[in-house]
Amino acid sequence: MALMWPRELPEHIQADPRRASERRVYEKLSQVLGDDWSVYYSRPWWGINSKGGEIDGEADFIVAHRDKGILFLEVKGGGISFSPDTSKWQTKDRNGITHNIKDPALQASSCKHQFLNKLKKIEGWPSGYIRFRHGVIFPDSKSPGGKLTMLGGYEIELFCFADEFDLDLHGWIDGRVKSHNLDIRGGEIGPGDDGFRCLKTLIAEPVQLKVPLRREVDGDILQMEQLLTGMQLALMGIVLSKNRVLVEGGAGTGKTILAMESAIRESQEGRKVLFCCKSAPLAKLIHERLKNFSGIDVKNLEELLALISSNTNINELISKTGWNAIYIDEAQDVDWEIWDIFEGISQTHNISLKIFFDSNQSVYRLHDDLATRLGAISIPLSINLRNTKRIASVTEGLYRGPLIHCA
Repeated sequence: MALMWPRELPEHIQADPRRASERRVYEKLSQVLGDDWSVYYSRPWWGINSKGGEIDGEADFIVAHRDKGILFLEVKGGGISFSPDTSKWQTKDRNGITHNIKDPALQASSCKHQFLNKLKKIEGWPSGYIRFRHGVIFPDSKSPGGKLTMLGGYEIELFCFADEFDLDLHGWIDGRVKSHNLDIRGGEIGPGDDGFRCLKTLIAEPVQLKVPLRREVDGDILQMEQLLTGMQLALMGIVLSKNRVLVEGGAGTGKTILAMESAIRESQEGRKVLFCCKSAPLAKLIHERLKNFSGIDVKNLEELLALISSNTNINELISKTGWNAIYIDEAQDVDWEIWDIFEGISQTHNISLKIFFDSNQSVYRLHDDLATRLGAISIPLSINLRNTKRIASVTEGLYRGPLIHCA
């Protein structure tokens, strides 16, 4: 029995009445050919024509033997007819309805050349003149008989009719792949093991496409984003109602999101907000996200210190900016002595301080030191809103600070 690709026909092909002839050919090939043959059913191809346009097609069957060669078959069921007046091919189905069809021999020949061109580009394809053939099977149409030697402009040997299909399909296939004793140095050869491997690589190679981690955790991420809304709304009320607040949480607990949302709410109530962080790239990102909200100045720490040093009178600077609240993200990275500036501005001008602190990234001081110094109310963020549980299980051993739960 031949090695069939696929091993069994899919259900949608078995249930399609238009594929009845192809199913018969599939079963017949599997029965009459030995295990040294491989049969590939319904193999598509794609290419580009001489004008740059895209073309595509499908080989109904590719029948391959290591020593004998590779044969491309087109199958047309029903009662076949050819009209030389119009050069049209037609088939009449079981209901007596006539359909125009493409030139079957030309289809088989096109498939042969398309696949040959593709195989030649595969590393390891054997050199020499590999035996490539094409043919047409009419499993329902009887041979015209007599002395007819041509059909549709093609030699009659290219066609396998119903009688030969039923009685000697193996013999017809052997006849199609026989050598023609061409005057070619080395003669024609079969594809051999190397050619078989290249053919399998081209049309029957198993493929396992990997799913990016992002796709795998899309559902988890959607749940986290929904949870984030509820979490931030609950905590935002505390942040906005207190004059000095220190929010502490590890990476992924939503400190920056909470800070931005709270700043937006304050600006919408007519208050002027200074949003400051140590990192220039983070400040740039936050500025892009908040640029459409009036009343929020975003600066990195270096820009803010330069602005303060360029103004001899800090009172005039505060009067000019009109800041009512100062938000400080990445507070763990702010040098200890700089807090004198923030604390002085806050006390002198009654400006609220909203501080966002990551204990896990703090090198020089603890969260409690800063909260005590500024007299700030401490709010711990205990839920990781960024990572999935699978990711959190890997990273939780690296964290120190308040206990973090992964949502």
